[in-house]
Amino acid sequence: MNDARQSLRVTAITQVDEWVRCYRLEAAQPDGKLAPFLPGQYLNIFYEIDGSTTSRPYSIASSPKDAEQGFYELFIHGGGGFTSPWLFRHIAMGDMLSCSYPEGTFCYRPGCDSTHLVAVSGGMSVTPLRAFARAVVDGSLDVDLTVFCGWDYCHEVLFMDEFLQYAQECPRFRVVFAVAKEPCPKAVHGYVDRKLIESYTTLQNATLFLCGPEEMYRFLSQELAPCRIPAGRWRREIPGEIKTPLGQPDAPPVQKGSVSLTLRRQGQAVRLRAGREESLLVALERAGVQPKARCRSGRCGYCLARLLAGEVYVPAAWDTRTPQQKAERKIHPCCSFPLSDVVLEAE
Repeated sequence: MNDARQSLRVTAITQVDEWVRCYRLEAAQPDGKLAPFLPGQYLNIFYEIDGSTTSRPYSIASSPKDAEQGFYELFIHGGGGFTSPWLFRHIAMGDMLSCSYPEGTFCYRPGCDSTHLVAVSGGMSVTPLRAFARAVVDGSLDVDLTVFCGWDYCHEVLFMDEFLQYAQECPRFRVVFAVAKEPCPKAVHGYVDRKLIESYTTLQNATLFLCGPEEMYRFLSQELAPCRIPAGRWRREIPGEIKTPLGQPDAPPVQKGSVSLTLRRQGQAVRLRAGREESLLVALERAGVQPKARCRSGRCGYCLARLLAGEVYVPAAWDTRTPQQKAERKIHPCCSFPLSDVVLEAE
């Protein structure tokens, strides 16, 4: 994975609704060139907040052709407890951001994936599908795409008028909005399920792109099981950061308080306290250690470290380690929670 970073300038901030803003980022260098990307990839934004060093991945919601014109667009929800609220309060027009180059594998693979794509999103996870939609409409993605956007409430819905306009302009793009908990104009009332999907398109020979919470993935895996879709035709976006072990179905009893965390890296050792209800990655960031991190979901492998001593809890839904990695006691600190004092070894 590329350690290099690019400096991007905030050139526009648009308030989409009470909680969502669109940030337009352009290259800081004089030539104005941005790194190319594939629809579905993300940027990591690096922060230093009150002595804590951290980063967060945000899906690029614009088209690759937009990048050729000199900008990326990110749609960010200002809720949560740490980074996004801080960004809303402190990032202004003209500010410089330190970002990764585009990363991620939630992308169309010519020659491997079929040209018939069916995509389902849940809530704010729709943002990478905006990149797919814009790319289909502007011709930079040579596929037929049907998108199902699921929301709980009407006031939350993003991109409705925009996507419906795309569908009018481009015969290769279709969209269906579904709102589960109340009637909503221009949307189906209910959840995105097998019946709804098959009412608008066929799943035969389709490649599925799913982006949403882990609960949505579990539901659709069961719902679409009778379709016998081969594993190679399912594509899932990373499910997002898990912030606490509380509420996980396989979690052991979580005690209050903190434990000792020792990080050995490049011949040096750093010792700090880690809360039992926070991931090891967050504990390291809070202490200003600057650990490696990208997806924060145990998918990219960038933060992989060896557990030299102690025990951790890894939620089953986030545990992507191979049998060999488990045998070697390797873990992803981004989704590992301490059960005892811990000693880690990292690059």
